[in-house]
Amino acid sequence: MLELWNALKKQGYTQYEISNFARPGFQGRQNQLVWSGKPYLGIGCGAHSYLKPFRMRNSRHIRAYMRNIASRGQDWEFRERLSAAQLANEALMISLRLKDGLDIGNWGISHGIMDNPFRDRLLAGFVEAGKAVYQSGRFRLTPEGLAVADMVAGALMVQESEIRPASEPR
Repeated sequence: MLELWNALKKQGYTQYEISNFARPGFQGRQNQLVWSGKPYLGIGCGAHSYLKPFRMRNSRHIRAYMRNIASRGQDWEFRERLSAAQLANEALMISLRLKDGLDIGNWGISHGIMDNPFRDRLLAGFVEAGKAVYQSGRFRLTPEGLAVADMVAGALMVQESEIRPASEPR
């Protein structure tokens, strides 16, 4: 995988996400919207939408899609409300996939994540193992770390019990 990444870089492509390369100015705008955690509305069969805190998917079958649009005005075959921990973990996973990585302080504050010395040791361990770098408050995966990004994200995920209630200061 690293050989492919290096070959793309030699051809003038820059990596802006774990599996996406583009020449400067040609990054996928739709992908960047999704990865930013901002709301988006998918239109058509099988399209996905995210309207915080809900994630939805339209029917994959054209007849069901058309019938539901005609009768209900929408076709969310699947709809789920994301919990506070799910929102925090999605932000974590998405940020680790991006070139800029995760702003640790902002992630903790914006999601109400309680301090966790064990997670701090994990972060330090990934840096010591060469899987990540920590600069200016950002935790960013190295090329070696991108190859195991799912493992890193899984190790850092939070549980509902680690999220401060909305009534407490964040």
